[in-house]
Amino acid sequence: MQALHPVSVPERMLATVLTRPDGIAALVPETVETPRPAPDEVLVRVATVGLNRGDLDIINGSSHTEGVRLPLILGLDPAGVVAEIGHDVTTVAPGERVVAKPSISCATCAPCRAGRDDACGRTRTIGVDRPGGMAEYVAVPVRNVARIPESLGFAEASAVAMSNAIALTLLRTVDADAGESLLVSGASGAVGSAVVQLARMRKVRVIAVVGSEHGAQWLRALPGDVAPELVIDRSVDPDLSTLVRQRFPDGVGVYVESTSDPDGWREALRSLRAGARVAVVGAQAGPIVELDNEWLYRRRITIHGCWASTLVAFHDVLRMAGEGRIAPNIDSIQPMSKVASAYQRLIDHQNEGKVILRVADEVD
Repeated sequence: MQALHPVSVPERMLATVLTRPDGIAALVPETVETPRPAPDEVLVRVATVGLNRGDLDIINGSSHTEGVRLPLILGLDPAGVVAEIGHDVTTVAPGERVVAKPSISCATCAPCRAGRDDACGRTRTIGVDRPGGMAEYVAVPVRNVARIPESLGFAEASAVAMSNAIALTLLRTVDADAGESLLVSGASGAVGSAVVQLARMRKVRVIAVVGSEHGAQWLRALPGDVAPELVIDRSVDPDLSTLVRQRFPDGVGVYVESTSDPDGWREALRSLRAGARVAVVGAQAGPIVELDNEWLYRRRITIHGCWASTLVAFHDVLRMAGEGRIAPNIDSIQPMSKVASAYQRLIDHQNEGKVILRVADEVD
């Protein structure tokens, strides 16, 4: 597959830097010092990186991002070629194509030792707590990179590395199994479309909820073995619970919430059977929704917050994508010079799938 032309590492590099929490206008190109890898790190020459809705919280200075230090280079999921390695690194070599897992766990706490590194309380994140991939180079701990399968390009690797890994982690968390029913909102988005495909691979019966005809068409065009059983376009059919109950009279067993739309949330909860599990993985429409606690305990509903992925899931989804078993959902690939307009697609909810920035154009 594609590889970047080999180059010597310069002392300074071009990066897109967020200078203040004041919207996308505060994203500016700057020449900054090129990082050098620590003993257990690799330096990656970045080819692509994904845009994520969590970036917008930092860009706009949301209250839960108060600890983020600016100026900051954003970019959670960079893919590229190893340019340098730290002197303790033995598992990858310069010239290899790799992609990064953004959340860096401590590897020593109880959740990490139990394989639940997505629940690590000392997590640091690429593009949040340390410089990210919207730059020509990024330094990443070697245990947080994986080789890109030969069949995948850089953009596909960036699209899969975070969104699909989170989707697989949450499906394992709620233990969605063969024969069960699952409802997923925002099903044409990066995480939602990954949930659809990965759940279908587990023989789960999936109802996919979208907000546009374009998203519905993308899902209906998926191969039969990973296509949802039913696609509901709420821009046409807002009465979600009635449609779900027509297919599953007793209600669905798993609900994956990725949008936090208050009306959609209310309708989805009406669609659940007793003992159902809910996985919340996004809040695109805002963080506040209604929840009837009496209904919650009487119906014995379990709610999980799903924010990161495990290292195991990260490697698993890359292998699946490399084998052609899941299709990375890429909305568009934009040059880094168009980063503001690329983010505007997310702000305006115009994207169907992952928006990817191409950082380096010179590829074989």
